[in-house]
Formats: sequence, structure tokens, C-alpha cells
Amino acid sequence: MPPITVFGFSFVVIISFALGGMVIGFNLIEEKESGAMRALMVTPIAKNELIFGRSIMGIVIPLFHALTATLIFDIPNIDYLKLIIVSVVSSIIGVVVGFLIGVVSSSQMSGIANMKISGWLLLMPVMLAFILPERAQWIFFWSPTYWSFVALRDILNMSSKWSGFAFQVLWICLTTAILFLLMKNKIRKGLQTYLN
Repeated sequence: MPPITVFGFSFVVIISFALGGMVIGFNLIEEKESGAMRALMVTPIAKNELIFGRSIMGIVIPLFHALTATLIFDIPNIDYLKLIIVSVVSSIIGVVVGFLIGVVSSSQMSGIANMKISGWLLLMPVMLAFILPERAQWIFFWSPTYWSFVALRDILNMSSKWSGFAFQVLWICLTTAILFLLMKNKIRKGLQTYLN
């Protein structure tokens, strides 16, 4: 697989995590600005159902982009099961970032600024990991998008065995969980004021 195809495909898939988060974040901001949430609060929808409903788009969009990217980049011999697993697990990154942007941003303009900052934080490890030698890539082990890139790269190069793939998915889950734990209180506090 040519390196530019590996990078292009991985970048398109990983940028869709940010896109899914952007949809979640801007929906929350718009509902906050318009007061639509007050109308939802008088319906019998539970808070968990509402949060789950908002999260769906953050998972569906990256999955759709990943499957569509295989057609655009003309990659017929890809392991679709591994691609789906990586896309679904990695899309949780965008969900966490989307909720954070939605509760932190007071307006659409501040949401755009926050999205730019978080987008760079998500995409920078991927761009640098493509350029830097593997021995220097340990500095990106904290980033869930780095592990998503590594998993996608190995899937495209057909060097992904199930044991190594499980290790990469475990690291995606672990780094995303750490990211969520760091931001949990801010998200919870923002959702409480948002939902009340």
C-alpha cells in the first residue's frame, strides 16, 4: 500500500471522529441557545436516553466515513470487521470531545474556536506519527488518535494480526477512558446546568 494512501485514508477516517464530535457539540450549543432543551425536559425522556441519543451521531458518522473511504481510496482487500471495530471504538473519542465542546461553549463562535483547538489536539499526533521514525513515536502514546492511526495503518498494510489488533484497541479504549476521566467532572457539571 503506498504511504500516501495509508496516510490519506487514516486521516480521513480520524478526521471523521472530530466531525462526529462537532455534530454533537453544535447540537448541544444550539439547543442551549434556543431553549429547546426546556421543551424536551417536559417529555418522558430520561437524561441517559437523551445523552445516548446525542451520542449516536458521533458513532454513525465515523463508521459511514470509514466505509465510504474504502470506496473512494479503492481499497478492496481490507478487513472490514477490524475497520468497523476500530471506527466504533475510536468514535468514542469524538463523542467525549463533542460533549465537552457542547457544555463548555457559550455560543456558536466559541464552539468553533474550541473545535479548532480540540481538532488540532486530535490530529497533530497522527500527522507527526506519519513523519517521525517509530522509535520517537512513544511521545504520542497518550493520544487515542495515535493508536487509531496505528491500527488503521496495520489494517491497510495487512500486517494486523488479531493479538496486536486487540492490543491496539485496548490502548484506544484506555487512552479514551483517561481522557474521559480528566473531563468527566466538567462534562457532568455542564450537562447538569444544561439539563436543569
